[in-house]
This record gives sequence, C-alpha cells and structure tokens, in this order.
Amino acid sequence: MNMLQFIRSDVESVISQVNTQKSVAEGISDNAKKFMQIVMGSWIGGDEQAFSNAVNTKLLPAIAELMAAIAGISLNLGKGINIMDAADKAVKGEADALNSVFSQI
Repeated sequence: MNMLQFIRSDVESVISQVNTQKSVAEGISDNAKKFMQIVMGSWIGGDEQAFSNAVNTKLLPAIAELMAAIAGISLNLGKGINIMDAADKAVKGEADALNSVFSQI
C-alpha cells in the first residue's frame, strides 16, 4: 500500500480547488480590463489617466502576482505527489528485495 494513498485524493482535490481559484483570478483580471474600457469610455471630469494608471500599474500586476502564486502552489503540490510516488517505489523495491532474501532462509 502506497504511503500517499491515504491522502492522495485529498491532495488532488486541493490541487483542483487551487486551479479553480486561479481561474477565478484570471476572470477577475479579464473583468477588470473590460471594466477599464467601460469606465474610460464614459469618464466625466479629470483624473481618468490617473485611474487608468492605478489599475494598470497596481491592480493588474497584483492580480498577476496572485495568479502566479496560485499556480506555484498547484505545481508544488503536484511535485510533492511525484516525490512521494518515487519514494514509495524505492521503498517497495527495497522491501521486495529484503522479502526475497528472507524467503530464501
């Protein structure tokens, strides 16, 4: 029995949830860009360029950083599963070899 087998489905569920969160963040970024076009097209008064600059230099980069961090979580959880799989395979190989030695006694 694989050591990670007990929690594999939970980890895979977390990866799925994290990927969903990344998709939500991408949607927020897309909506912010669309919103900017609407706002800039109907802006009355001054400071529209300051608003546009704030969105483009603060909001959108922050969302991009969030998406990158979320993607990193998913990637690292996947790498963790792969490491556990490799460790389990190595341990099983050693246990099988030891079993073979004992069965010859």
